[in-house]
Amino acid sequence: MRLGGCASFPDEWQLPDIAPWDLCADIVTVIERSIERLPSIYMRKAPGIAIHASATVEPGAVLKPPCIIGEGCFVASYAYLRGGVWLDRNVILGPSVEVKSSLIGEGSKAAISTSSATASSGAMSISKPAPSSRTIATSVPTRRSSASTASV
Repeated sequence: MRLGGCASFPDEWQLPDIAPWDLCADIVTVIERSIERLPSIYMRKAPGIAIHASATVEPGAVLKPPCIIGEGCFVASYAYLRGGVWLDRNVILGPSVEVKSSLIGEGSKAAISTSSATASSGAMSISKPAPSSRTIATSVPTRRSSASTASV
């Protein structure tokens, strides 16, 4: 599926054919509706959360609905998926990665790295293993919210 000629996603995602900025504005609703159409291989761990049977979610990861974790994905301890998140096949989210309102494509990886030189912030690297892949680096805060959340 192509969104407004700007991006393409797997056909099985059954996303509406709209401009990316319109999709982002309504991502929570799109994912909530999509969860209802997922095959039975997706386990419903809680209302609004679907995890493929082959995916691994480590203890301590926090998943807030709506959230879909696809085939072969790995979500490390202390990763924080804040809702409106859809991970395609074989996505890897490392420890302490925080994601919100995102569609993350097949084979993508995200990790947080910190060093003593940047004690109050870390660098987030997101990349996809492909010949034409690019890496995006962003400074992100490492402090955690004190809000009450459920862990998986």
